[in-house]
Amino acid sequence: MKRMLEIVHGADLNELAAAKQEPPPEPRPLYSVRDGVATIPVSGPLTKYETSFQSLLGGTSTLRVREGLRAANADPSVRAILLHIESPGGTVGGTAEAYDAIVNSRKHDPSHIEDLGASAALWIASASKSISANKSAAVGSIGTYTAIQDTSGAYAKDGVKVHVISSGGVKGGGVDGAPISDAYLAETQKRIDSITDLFVEAVAKGRGMSTARVKELADGRIHLATAAKGLGLIDKVASLDEAHFSIARSAMNEDQIKAAEALAAEKAAENEQLKAQLAEATKALGVIAAERELAGMAALVAGLKNLPFQAGLAEALVTVKAAAPEAFAALETQLRAWDGALKVAALFAENGSTVGAAPAVDIQDPEKYRAAADDLVKDGKFNTRYEAMKHLRDLAQEGK
Repeated sequence: MKRMLEIVHGADLNELAAAKQEPPPEPRPLYSVRDGVATIPVSGPLTKYETSFQSLLGGTSTLRVREGLRAANADPSVRAILLHIESPGGTVGGTAEAYDAIVNSRKHDPSHIEDLGASAALWIASASKSISANKSAAVGSIGTYTAIQDTSGAYAKDGVKVHVISSGGVKGGGVDGAPISDAYLAETQKRIDSITDLFVEAVAKGRGMSTARVKELADGRIHLATAAKGLGLIDKVASLDEAHFSIARSAMNEDQIKAAEALAAEKAAENEQLKAQLAEATKALGVIAAERELAGMAALVAGLKNLPFQAGLAEALVTVKAAAPEAFAALETQLRAWDGALKVAALFAENGSTVGAAPAVDIQDPEKYRAAADDLVKDGKFNTRYEAMKHLRDLAQEGK
């Protein structure tokens, strides 16, 4: 203690007070806007309040979802709202309120489930006007659960006996080390059943199904998208891009549709030239990838950036689909190949890596992994660290 006091008295408090503080992290955007559609992410475990773990491991606060809905509804640049769901569910607290916020949203807001929409995530999605999911998505897990540990045996083994003094009934029934009574278990089951009833009623109302039918599905099972559609839990099996284009088109008024069709016609006239340039660029990329010449890669990236549509790839896709659906599939494939090649090539060039190898990011090193993801967010390539980390992980797996 004496030594501790000496250290405290000897410290230069003025120097400590003047020490440079780390700037607070910039707040994550509540949503991103493209083609007049605000996409609100609902990813990872759901909790009512934000936690310190969410910045590292992912997760979403339902209060933040509600805040995003309010802001998007008030944003004049937003014509429609899309909830992008990729979540296993989470806590009961805040879920019903998020459901109500979606129901009361003034702007058309469907949900799209990518890979996983279970439990509380499906509860929230059911409030949407419609639900789509990619074909490999897992949907379901209707129901509620909790776990109670009876540690009285372990305490007794250590020679400890816990006495609970309460006002009576089940008060204090879950105290650590005390036996779990049948009355406490029965009361907990009653509470779980009541919450499940709220869950079932919400899904039934949102999906236009009978309560009895949803109760039959409330057994915790997970269903792939096609099966979930057959059960009435979703409306359509589609990709995220298809869901985006669909809502962007449906949210346009007559004048906007006409303007989109006119722009699509103009872009379609440039299609043949674009096809030739894309084919040439793809061929060049293949040669450079085979030879693994980084200098050539940098030159190719510079060339790709000058191709048509670079500034408005998403807008071009939307407008072409609006005016010429029959030509959209082929054009979409070409544009995707080109845009993907550009992003991957640029990433490899920035990291000083060669094509065909994993990016120069050791995803086994948490600090370097997060730093690399933060750089991608800072450069505007991704909206959130979660998306950037997922992208880096996918690239590393492809490079193995």
